[in-house]
Amino acid sequence: MQDLGLDTAFFDPPQVICHQESNTKKSINLITVFARSMNADAIIVSSHGRTGVDRLLMGSFAEQLILKAQPPVIVLGKSYRNWEQERVLFATDLSAASKKALDHARPLLSALKAQVVLYHSLRRPEFLSLDPGILLPGGNLLPIQEFMKNEKVTSEALLQKWCDELDRERIRATRVVGEAHGDLALEIREAAGIKNATWIALASEHGALSASVFGSVARTLARDFDGPVWISHEEE
Repeated sequence: MQDLGLDTAFFDPPQVICHQESNTKKSINLITVFARSMNADAIIVSSHGRTGVDRLLMGSFAEQLILKAQPPVIVLGKSYRNWEQERVLFATDLSAASKKALDHARPLLSALKAQVVLYHSLRRPEFLSLDPGILLPGGNLLPIQEFMKNEKVTSEALLQKWCDELDRERIRATRVVGEAHGDLALEIREAAGIKNATWIALASEHGALSASVFGSVARTLARDFDGPVWISHEEE
């Protein structure tokens, strides 16, 4: 745990449980059932960064665990090392589920004594993909550039509210609203690189369109990011 930048006093005394199982699905079911039985705060798993044929044949244990586990999953990157100052980039779509995940992450952020960057990627709505703007009541057309500008102001205001809440708990936080360019997982990794983030955190939602988007992004980040990725399953 010290390798994660966490004081061992933050945890209960460890237990070692040995189990031999060659079936990935059965192993994941066993872990998730055991985690529920002990009311685990999180499941920590390493990632080998499998790609290509190896991943298709063997699958990714960490990625499948992300899909099944109820408590948050912390996936350790293949080349992570402890840093003197942990920086956590929390990627959010500004949904209620994402806010719940941020609230659930507060004890971890506090234990890490981390600097937090709240990151939101401003994405053009699908219904505006071909339209020059939005038709307002009265027949006036709001240009897409103006619409996106308003969305950025609204997003920044909400992120600042979240930053203020974290600051009141002595968790240092800043906000960034990025411009979307298509690949959300890549955008998040680039933002993490720019901000020197050692962790990435995000919500992977259940049962909604955003679940398919952020769920896929979470699994991609778990596979490709070198540092720990904290993933929380939240209901909208």
